[in-house]
Amino acid sequence: MNKKVLGVLAAVLAFGTAGAVAYADAPGRGGRGAGMSGAGYQEMLQTKASLVGLSVDALNQELQTKTFLQVANEHNVTQAQIQAAMKTAAESRLEKLVSSGVITAAEREERLEHMQDRQENCPNGGGTHTPRQGRGMR
Repeated sequence: MNKKVLGVLAAVLAFGTAGAVAYADAPGRGGRGAGMSGAGYQEMLQTKASLVGLSVDALNQELQTKTFLQVANEHNVTQAQIQAAMKTAAESRLEKLVSSGVITAAEREERLEHMQDRQENCPNGGGTHTPRQGRGMR
């Protein structure tokens, strides 16, 4: 009987661990999915490149030595235009995640509020790329 209990316990532990890893890696859950990294990051980068009239590759080259705000200013794009474009793109991406059941409407609103806070209170407009610091949300 002890062997059966240990076997069941081992199976529950294995499935529980696998489930937790899958959940953490799911899109929109902080993993490498379509939330705020992975595909979401690529969409954000494409939005920024389109905004300043560059290809993604050309923008990545510029970002090696400049912040995105500097690149945008060189292309006559204001911080307000950047923030509006990024908000629109985020709303669209997050709505897709809600529609597909990856995140809840409440999580969408929380993320949008966080983005608004970053835009209002962070240097470079919130979430902008900075040289030599990598990419992503800052």
